[in-house]
Amino acid sequence: MATKETSLRQCIDELSAKNTDYKFPEQAINQAESLKSLSSDLYSDNIRFIYEVIQNADDAQAKYITLTILEDKYFIIAHDGKAFDEKDLHGICGVNHGTKKKDLDKTGYKAYAILLNNVGEINSALNQLIQQPYMFLFLRNICRMTFLTQSIDTISIDRNLSHGLKNVNVNKEINSQWIIKRLELDIPDDMLEKLSKDTKAPEKLRFIKKAEMFFAAKYKPSIHNANGEVISGGIEKLREQDSVLFSFLPTKIFEYKFPVLINANFLTNVNREQIHTDSVWNQWLFDKISGEIFQWIKELVKNNKFHFQAYRLIPSKLNPENNILTKRFNDSFARCINHCNFIRNRKNQLLRVNEVIMDLTAMSKQSSFINITSMREYIIKNEETSSQYANDPFIDYDLNLNQIGVEKFTWDQCINMFKSDIFLKTHSIEENKRMIEYFYIKYSKIDTNDGMDIDIQQIPFLLDQNYRLQLIKDIYFPANTMGDNGTNDSEYIFVNKTIFAWLNEKAQKGIKQWLKGLGVDERTDLTYLHKTIIPNVASYITRENAIKTIKMLFILFQKNAITKKEFDQLKMLKLLTTCGTLVLAEQCFFCDQYKPRLQLEEYLKKKEDKFLSFDYVTSHNSRKENDDLTEWRRFFIGLGVQEDLHPVVLHRKLTSYEAARYEFCDEYLSTTSPDDTYEFAKFFWSDVVKNIKPEVLTQKIKVYWGHSDKRGAIEGTLLDDADYIS
Repeated sequence: MATKETSLRQCIDELSAKNTDYKFPEQAINQAESLKSLSSDLYSDNIRFIYEVIQNADDAQAKYITLTILEDKYFIIAHDGKAFDEKDLHGICGVNHGTKKKDLDKTGYKAYAILLNNVGEINSALNQLIQQPYMFLFLRNICRMTFLTQSIDTISIDRNLSHGLKNVNVNKEINSQWIIKRLELDIPDDMLEKLSKDTKAPEKLRFIKKAEMFFAAKYKPSIHNANGEVISGGIEKLREQDSVLFSFLPTKIFEYKFPVLINANFLTNVNREQIHTDSVWNQWLFDKISGEIFQWIKELVKNNKFHFQAYRLIPSKLNPENNILTKRFNDSFARCINHCNFIRNRKNQLLRVNEVIMDLTAMSKQSSFINITSMREYIIKNEETSSQYANDPFIDYDLNLNQIGVEKFTWDQCINMFKSDIFLKTHSIEENKRMIEYFYIKYSKIDTNDGMDIDIQQIPFLLDQNYRLQLIKDIYFPANTMGDNGTNDSEYIFVNKTIFAWLNEKAQKGIKQWLKGLGVDERTDLTYLHKTIIPNVASYITRENAIKTIKMLFILFQKNAITKKEFDQLKMLKLLTTCGTLVLAEQCFFCDQYKPRLQLEEYLKKKEDKFLSFDYVTSHNSRKENDDLTEWRRFFIGLGVQEDLHPVVLHRKLTSYEAARYEFCDEYLSTTSPDDTYEFAKFFWSDVVKNIKPEVLTQKIKVYWGHSDKRGAIEGTLLDDADYIS
């Protein structure tokens, strides 16, 4: 009885005779050149050759394989899979007539066993593969590979772990972990029709009904902090340099940057270095990838082991756009982003991108003092376009969701919301107490890791007497100062009386001290000066408050509560003129009623609106004629009001236009004196001669004139004293 070995020997002899019975020498030459071309295309890369023989073993349903080099001559691969039979022998000796062409359970389309002579390169390739063990993730059957090279290394793959995890082990130690997702895709009829007509498509693809696709996401065990929050590990997005397409074994196709490894029956060239972009099969696979990734994210996000880590697998659009495979993926990606409900809200509902809002403030979590319905209503009302937000749209911020355009709720929006009628109509005193407690915990030493990225001074959270929320800098504790005790008709802003009474309770002592430390204090005229007037000095004065404010400051001045420092800070304060306009204090002159040393009003009142109103004095109840007027002059001089003439020395070029900005009257800048200013000139120069040292006015000055690029404009001309005075 013949054994398999003798049967194969007979088959080998028959094939040898059949394939070498050359009737003409040209047949041998053609055969040799064909084999040379075929082998140089397929196996010029030794790693590729090793992949192919491993794939053959996997197709033979091997579980365990060993790869080694014997006697520095022979590359051996031994496995426990199906032995070679006559059919395999015929396939390996034929050209494009392998046993895998119609077998859907086989990975490849061809099978070859070629003896290579360069043992050193094979040895180097084996060592390189040991360094990349994850490359064997998608083998169907092999679970352990032993490499007998200079050392003994074993790569094993633990399958069927919970949550779809696979461990890739090297020498029994975990090298990497992966979450594997297997998909079985129904092939639509129109694709089957296209495949049946595609002469380039492998025969076994032309009549299949389903296609396999695998995703592999890299995973590292999660590390949690004391609060149980994940601080590192979990699902990881692939680095771009690691993103390679698999056709059960890796290809050399790196240009498609996916966040996961993707394995499918991609049609590539013989040595797996290029993918066929014109293949309708590949185009269909690329069209499916985006939707299947989002469906997988949807599945993972519901799993509490992975939860929001799944968003790390959100793909990006591919480049370049002129690639048909890229275009098919990008078009599918755009559809999925808008229609797939893969985002999990705080009630574990799955929502679409346009239905959610990322809350950067965490206010939507504070239901004890934030009305979520009002918050949503405010956002919708202030949207520029119509929105489709879910009833519970709020989620935490996520970088990956931000990159695909999920709407954000920022602190700027939150601050405006706190000021809005929509929010305030549902915000009660009890809720304000809890709001104050929340910010106290977040910003005091109680919570050292507050997670807040905004200064507390920017947040209006203190309820005032009018039931509106105020910033710390704008509000005071109630006090009986000038009749202001926190009533609704007060022009000043005070902490709501009920809130203030609550803050005065023993239990809230720490909160009140914290608020005082931040700048909330009982309102006195001096605290009001420092906290409200000085920080807003240029804009604080209005026609409505001009008299009252200056009156308050004058009383502080009489009490010696205002020092030179405060006066310097108040020089940008605006004062009322005799014409009822507001002018900077340092640009004002006393009107004649203040009895200044130099009474200019009579001469210039028709030309200049700079004379200080006397209403400040007449409205003051405790006026004591001359003594009081002297005090008022001292007070206003401190603010910068001028009572006489003094030279202003400018150590730089000054154009006539700049002079006008210094509030000089334009007609005084002309080269000739006006005809109607003789009396004023007599008065003016009389005072100048008496009170200003001549040497100040007789200093030589330089004037600049002419075209900007000429000497007169660049170097100027030094004038004689007589010329200047005249």
